[in-house]
Amino acid sequence: MLDYRTATVSGFDILVGRNQSGNEEITFGIAHKDDLWMHADGDTAGSHVVVRSGGRRVPDDVVERAAAYAARYSKGKNAPFVRVFVCRAGDVVKPKRAPVGTVGTPRRGRVVRVKPEGFG
Repeated sequence: MLDYRTATVSGFDILVGRNQSGNEEITFGIAHKDDLWMHADGDTAGSHVVVRSGGRRVPDDVVERAAAYAARYSKGKNAPFVRVFVCRAGDVVKPKRAPVGTVGTPRRGRVVRVKPEGFG
């Protein structure tokens, strides 16, 4: 079984980590630098989400759907709205000696506010 879930929205593949090793795999093993990376904002634990862009601009509706997955598969899943941080995968760094699935604060990005929504 894969350590991540997949969905396709408007022709864009979305990868959602199931656990720390899945988060690590999609963030540092699969994502290309121009793909989008998402995570519940702040210290909220949750899945890493990657939108495979293939060098294309990702439409807002795809960003919102992927962010909704990041919200749903986070500790904030029961909140009416969750803030989700969005950036280029190339802006995500791993601190030296950090545990599996851990990232440092990305250098730049933006925050979107979405309702948590899972697959289905």
